[in-house]
Order: sequence, then structure tokens, then C-alpha cells
Amino acid sequence: MKSISGSLEFWSVLFLILISTSSYGQSYQYQQDLPIKNGKLVYEKIVEGMDVKKPLLYASAKKWMADKLKNTGPVLQSEDITTGQLIGKAFLDVKNRSSLVSSLEGYPIYKFSVQFDVRDGKYRMRIYDILLNIQPRVGEEVTANLDSLILKSPPITGKARIDRAKATSLELNTIFRGLLNSFNEIIKEARLDDF
Repeated sequence: MKSISGSLEFWSVLFLILISTSSYGQSYQYQQDLPIKNGKLVYEKIVEGMDVKKPLLYASAKKWMADKLKNTGPVLQSEDITTGQLIGKAFLDVKNRSSLVSSLEGYPIYKFSVQFDVRDGKYRMRIYDILLNIQPRVGEEVTANLDSLILKSPPITGKARIDRAKATSLELNTIFRGLLNSFNEIIKEARLDDF
């Protein structure tokens, strides 16, 4: 009986040690949940096999940029109908206060570049060079590149901090993947327009 009691005590202590070290050893890196390409945060969508010609996709991309994106100046920065490429700069208001901006005062926005490459029957969209811009007071501005801020940060430890970091990743994915997916509606509208 003594050996069972001693064995049980040994296993209980070992279990407690493993539990405490495993929770201590947990860490999170944003790269686990964010789309990384060549060391940069890049949201990308490629659609192939569409029954849509290049001119309609090109016009739809321009319309999408005009309807969905905003900037203090022109959104469209560069366009080339021959290559089928459009590049723009835009910003989005930060509606939810994720861990990335929860402790900051001011008016936060995400600034980013967007690129379309269109061909007959296919397109590629990219959102990249994402910046977090905060205006704490009128005339003041602080900007941080998410590649540096998030991707080059050390591993995050501690349950509460890991949960906040995962919520930030989820928020970024929801915002930018949602923006990429919104192009589908513009294409549907263009295909149905019989004018």
C-alpha cells in the first residue's frame, strides 16, 4: 500500500510540474495565423477559370477601387491596360480596438497598398505594405509598419497576452480577407449589366 501511495504522490507531483511548465512554455507568434510571403504580411487572392475577359476584369477592378477604397488623394496610383495591372493606396478605419491599438488614444487607421493583376479568365489581388497609423491629436501622426511591428516581435507568452495577439490576428484576417472577397460582388454586377 505504501508503494502505491508513494507512486501516486510521485505522479501527482510530476503532473503538477508538467502542467506548470507547459503553460509557462506556451508562446505565440503572429506568423502562425497571418499570411506571410517572403517575410512580409501579404493578403493575396488568386481566382482562375472564370468566364470573364480581361477588359471586364480590368474595369471591375477600377470600379472596386473607386467604390470600396478611400484615400485623402487618388486611390489609383498606377494602371496599365496592356499588362492588366492596377496599383492603389488606401486606408481603412480601425473599428474594433484589438490588442494592437487598445491602449492607444487617437484615431487609428490601416494604410495599405493594393494590386490587381488581371488576365482573360483570371485575376490576382494583393494587399501589402500595411501600416498602422494613429493620430493622437490634430496635426500629430504616428505610423508603424505591421511587418516590423508584428512579424519581427519576439514570441508572445502568457495566456492573456496570447489571447489578445490571436484576437489581433483574427481581426486583421477578417478585415483584409473580407476586403479581398468584396471584389466578387463587383464582378457579378458587371457580368449582369447588359447596358
